Amino acid sequence: MLCRCNFEATGDPMARSAPFVKCVGVFWALSALACGAVAGPLPRGALDPNTSAWFYNRPGVTREELSADRALCELFGGQMAGAPAVDPNQVVTQALSRYFYGVGGAPAARSYSDDCLIALGYRRYRAMDSGLSAFELRYSSMDAASQLALISSIQPAEGDLERKWENTFWQPDSEAVERPYVIHARMNDSVQNINWIRSVEPEAAIAPGADDAIVVVTIKREGSIPQGGSNVSFVGYDRRTGDRARVPMGRRGHLSWPGIFAGIARSTPSATFAFVIPAGFYGLNSSGSGTTSVYFCMGTIGFEAQAGSVLDLGTITIRQGPSTVSRYSPPTQISLNIDQSYPEMRSTALAATPDFTARLRPAVYSNGLRTSCIQGLPSDGIVMPGAEWLPNFSPNTGVATPEH
Repeated sequence: MLCRCNFEATGDPMARSAPFVKCVGVFWALSALACGAVAGPLPRGALDPNTSAWFYNRPGVTREELSADRALCELFGGQMAGAPAVDPNQVVTQALSRYFYGVGGAPAARSYSDDCLIALGYRRYRAMDSGLSAFELRYSSMDAASQLALISSIQPAEGDLERKWENTFWQPDSEAVERPYVIHARMNDSVQNINWIRSVEPEAAIAPGADDAIVVVTIKREGSIPQGGSNVSFVGYDRRTGDRARVPMGRRGHLSWPGIFAGIARSTPSATFAFVIPAGFYGLNSSGSGTTSVYFCMGTIGFEAQAGSVLDLGTITIRQGPSTVSRYSPPTQISLNIDQSYPEMRSTALAATPDFTARLRPAVYSNGLRTSCIQGLPSDGIVMPGAEWLPNFSPNTGVATPEH
């Protein structure tokens, strides 16, 4: 089950930005009560410590690294499930700790914590024990070599593989991609202050400023749409840190967080949009179809829009319906694909300003943007096969390298 917003997405992002922000604001305010019963791609209650046992494995990991990563992800899971943010070194009440944090915490917290560890490159194995407490007692009695045989071997000494990271939100979802381990899950974002940029009217001439760029994109839907439309959003980020990139916007030049939302109604099979945006780096923030959405805060794709450029973001096809994933990933209800062939199909959005049509070039996407998750909302990562990785990532080694 996922948190849901019921709205009919239209071709005008500003016309529906208010209900969108209002809807997400409701999520934010009620996440501890309503969305606290919901998690990300892993369904609520999928991990029951009373009836099953599991452990995490990543080839080459040390016991100290696993312990640190588990602490990080348990904190993340608790906060995503609605717990107040706390310093890991502070003492919280035992009741709060039991409910929100740790593998014995609330079902949603466990699911978010699991999502976090999978994003860090871990694989989850089912242990033979009848419950998690029994496994942890047995694990604590093992010597160091036996523990490492479970958590760091390519093939653990025991257990059945239950989950590993796969690129399930990309079509086709069977494509294997490399992914670094440095995609850290974190939570500190909200969507309340995004300055959603209105798309250019189809017949309107485009007049960008000196520090602006133009982007065009087509949104297309596939599959069954029970209600609602299909949409994607891109927002401005610092490409190195994944933090919000505030830029001067509007006549008064107030610092704002720019974003574009391209959506089509359920009755519209496809539509093309043009946006004038401040120059900068933009990341794929979310995708939705029908009443289902996902936020790509655990690693996403992005593109650089330089001042004066005219970029083709491609045709983004959003598919609603169960994905045909392997048994090692939770099933997803939406997926997408980006096709940048046949740019002339999208250049129609620039028909009123032919000079820009001749300057249209494909946007160059990059993998590995790290952003921040939003409390209570379904979250995961996505990789664009064939796209380069941002310079501060090394997908073969999983080691972050400095960007020059």
